[in-house]
Amino acid sequence: MSPEDFKKKYPTVSLEEVNDVDYVEDDNGDEVEVHSTYYIVKKLPVFDELALRIHPSEFERLDQIVEGKPELFKGVLGVKFDKTAEVVLSRVVGPSLFVPTPMRSSGEPIRVSTFYRGKAVSVHIYAQSTIDADIAFLGPRIVGGPIQYRSFFAVVTGIQKTGKLEQDVMAVLRSVLFDIEFTYGLALEAANLDRLKRRTMNARRRAPALPTDEINLVVKPYTPELIEYYHTAARVDYVPFKFICYFHIVEYFMDKSAHRVVSRRLRQILMRPDFHVNHQEHLNEAIKIFKAETEKNLTDKIKINRVLAEYVRRDEIRAFLDGLGLLEHFSKDHTLNGPRPLKVSALNFDSDQSFVESLGKRVYALRCSIVHSNPDFDESKAVPFHASQQNLDFLRTENDLMREIAHKVIVNSIAE
Repeated sequence: MSPEDFKKKYPTVSLEEVNDVDYVEDDNGDEVEVHSTYYIVKKLPVFDELALRIHPSEFERLDQIVEGKPELFKGVLGVKFDKTAEVVLSRVVGPSLFVPTPMRSSGEPIRVSTFYRGKAVSVHIYAQSTIDADIAFLGPRIVGGPIQYRSFFAVVTGIQKTGKLEQDVMAVLRSVLFDIEFTYGLALEAANLDRLKRRTMNARRRAPALPTDEINLVVKPYTPELIEYYHTAARVDYVPFKFICYFHIVEYFMDKSAHRVVSRRLRQILMRPDFHVNHQEHLNEAIKIFKAETEKNLTDKIKINRVLAEYVRRDEIRAFLDGLGLLEHFSKDHTLNGPRPLKVSALNFDSDQSFVESLGKRVYALRCSIVHSNPDFDESKAVPFHASQQNLDFLRTENDLMREIAHKVIVNSIAE
């Protein structure tokens, strides 16, 4: 089946042709250009939220999978059938640690038998090259998914159909995978869908291609802790935790911003030409400043606004959101459903002051909601965040803005 035939059969599907060039060494050690063509496939039936990278020769296999109408799991990368589930697994390995794969040389899977809810259940764990299941085809082809040679897959059979197959499969896999990790040193986990979801290509800014010429850069004194927070957010899968990682970058300067305000006001007082004559009057003014700032800084909301006002520019954020097609989303009020409704106010771009106040209010409301996730928490202080799929999708969009805010704070604070 050609890409054109696939498009005719599924007219709602989006196909984007990509022509790529790679460089490999031939038998003589010479560098040779290799041209390849693939398609970014989006808005697939069943897999609407994922983007796939498909070679022209693979559309027939993709068509067979779509026709089978598998049901995609909501939390992890897996598909379910009646009493069988196929789940993509990824390695749990530190960034600088290489652990060899203890798979059998014969290509046989790791076979596990167990019991769950009184019924016999089997779990087979395969390496990428040893299984021809549908999820083994899809997993490595998902944009942002596991690298093919590091991919593993679990096939779970025997779980009774209760309407909660995904929940039951994850209960079995968590137990089995942790026991294998502790006993045999092979650390695997189900691949989290939060890392792989792609709402639309507009919701991600495309970076320019690396130039072939030499790149001239200036060494900048970035704050190491802030870079670590930024990278930690990139590694975290759970959306609320990702938000908090980005917020930590704002939080880093919250007390420092108050200190700068006081220091600037005091310098202005000390530099007044009549200070030597009316020093008592000016000292009283300084005391009032200390008192006022102490009272103000009892609330984090004011601290947040000060950091945003100092490091984030209204026109830059507006242009950023407009470029991602998210300006309309952030220009509206939202209410997140849950045991208690959480109101999130729109951004106001009319002036610098209204922008900072509205942005600070939005960030503060979400931060407090996530931190105070106990449903019994006093609603007058914060409405706890309810981690429904709809609310997580909303927060995922908010994280696009939080990532940009964190980036601006890191970059604009290096001169200090």
